[in-house]
Amino acid sequence: MFAAGLVTVVIGFCAPRLPDPATADRNGLLRWVVTQDLSQEPYERRLVLARRLEHEFGERVDWPTVGNGLNEPQKQRLWDNVQVLLEPWFADKVDGYFAVREAERRAFVDRTLELIENWKGAAALCADPPPGAGDGKRPGLLEVFAERVARWTRSASPQRRDQVRQFLLAVQTRWLQRALLGAGAAKAL
Repeated sequence: MFAAGLVTVVIGFCAPRLPDPATADRNGLLRWVVTQDLSQEPYERRLVLARRLEHEFGERVDWPTVGNGLNEPQKQRLWDNVQVLLEPWFADKVDGYFAVREAERRAFVDRTLELIENWKGAAALCADPPPGAGDGKRPGLLEVFAERVARWTRSASPQRRDQVRQFLLAVQTRWLQRALLGAGAAKAL
């Protein structure tokens, strides 16, 4: 019993503290998402983490390489935390859409679509479907995202529901344009 307590104390002193998410580098941000249960963190901290992760990992994420450096519980924690961060990230995107001038909204939506495309690979880190998955497949980020957006929209105020619907319509319209014309041709529109 004493030895277990001593190991816990030693680990507590030896394990480096988590960096401030507002200033953390890529490695510090990864430590946050693979070691912490972000559902227990305050909304403001989750929002900061979502923004910082977007900034640091906004271009391309090589999910297989990220996964190679993680054990199975860390991969699962990362996937769970990506899902937790969807709400503040999405709310920030809705607010951002209405904060930019109308002439800038298409570029804002394009960037949002690129981020979604980039981050949907996070689901590949966890090979096993969750218990009770009907078809034996793990839901991807887009499926999780769509279900959660529907839930958030239902519980939002009427004004917020209208904003969410306008933003989603812009995202869906732009996604369709890009799918039909190709991303490069759609940007020329």
